[in-house]
Amino acid sequence: MPDWSDWKSALAERETGAETRARTSRELLSLGTHGYMQRYPEIYDPSWKPEDYNVKQASEVMARCAFASSMEEIRAAQRDLSVLSTQFTGPESTYIRWVINNRINQLHTKAENLRATTFGWSQGRTTKFEPEPPPIPDWMREYMEPSMPAGEPSRFRDILGRGREKAVELRPMGAQAELTPERMGQMAGYQAWGKAGSPTGVGSIAEMADWRRWWEPYVSLSKSLFPQKTKLGTRRATAEQR
Repeated sequence: MPDWSDWKSALAERETGAETRARTSRELLSLGTHGYMQRYPEIYDPSWKPEDYNVKQASEVMARCAFASSMEEIRAAQRDLSVLSTQFTGPESTYIRWVINNRINQLHTKAENLRATTFGWSQGRTTKFEPEPPPIPDWMREYMEPSMPAGEPSRFRDILGRGREKAVELRPMGAQAELTPERMGQMAGYQAWGKAGSPTGVGSIAEMADWRRWWEPYVSLSKSLFPQKTKLGTRRATAEQR
């Protein structure tokens, strides 16, 4: 049997995770489980010998290979989502960050369930994902019109399930309203979330990020309802992306 130690060491230094998974799949197909275990016995059990091979052990090896591949995909998705979240830092992106964080947490639950079922810890039970509710502060509720749902149902898969809280239309702001730019920014983000259909999937992020599309007409409507002699104060500056 050839000495693979130097080759494996050099390959590990330059391979990405995706390339490693692809190579593993090719070798499993070409070598078979038995041949793969002979080539890489140290991955599974340093004391393994060819005569120890049996169907149960082969199944366990395949399960561990599939588990490692799936876990790497989950971790990569979580890293990508964490990087995406850093691109949305302003108060108008509150609901975008909420959607992203719920997806990251959902992937964490998936990973824990996968670990438990692969190694026999679940005993037939898995953990149900429990998402965080949308962050709606008390001060915003006085501007909400519960009888008027906002937007159409989301076209994207809903990870929260039935009974979740959906966005509603916002009442026009009064001339005497005392709102900081940060609060107005969160209102703009809430309105965009509602107009996008109160989604919980990351596929709606681009639509939610277009919050000015809805916020500017809302501000114009609010201004049009002010008494004619009332001027917009400095604290009523339109929310801007940070």
